[in-house]
Amino acid sequence: MRACVGSRRGEEFTWERALAVVTEAVEGGDAGVPVVLAGHSLGGYLAMAWASERPRRLAGLALMGASAVPAGPGAALYRAIARVESRLGVDRMSQALDRQFDALLPDELAAVIKEAGYGFDGIPAAWAGVMGLCRPEMLAEVTAPVLLLNGKNDFQNPPGAPERLLELLGTPPEHKRLIMLDGGHVPNDRLGSIRNVLEWYDKYLGNTK
Repeated sequence: MRACVGSRRGEEFTWERALAVVTEAVEGGDAGVPVVLAGHSLGGYLAMAWASERPRRLAGLALMGASAVPAGPGAALYRAIARVESRLGVDRMSQALDRQFDALLPDELAAVIKEAGYGFDGIPAAWAGVMGLCRPEMLAEVTAPVLLLNGKNDFQNPPGAPERLLELLGTPPEHKRLIMLDGGHVPNDRLGSIRNVLEWYDKYLGNTK
């Protein structure tokens, strides 16, 4: 999510601006090319919010680690997450992200991201947006193929939450799928989770590898 990584580091985060950045990316490509929007964690909720505003625009949606209900009792969990991230501090958060990118990405790409640095100032505002705006019901009008991926031991997804989101999707049953992977908020097989996304949308868009 751009609140954490990349060229917009240092900008004040707003939910509206984050959605606008997604719009720029989606609409800035070649006309007529199908678009699949995918996001993990905060990025997943941002993708959810964007898709809810344009339920017919996407050719597909993939939400990873973003299936909880961040309202009511569930909001307490997300407030706790924001506090933990704040207490860890910049150095420890940066080291954790370094390890994730080293494990997930090719060396050259991981090096570029790490050199750009991380920006954590926007995280509290991003989580506030998730808690204030994101609900499973908001995807009731989305009919494109949807893939949900979650770690079996993901502390951010209480039991039954992914199944509830799957049920509330407007997508026909044959075009929506929930995959539960070994691991927590980040599945143990990180590359495998990406392969799941690519293989799912191969069925609809042709070979995406």
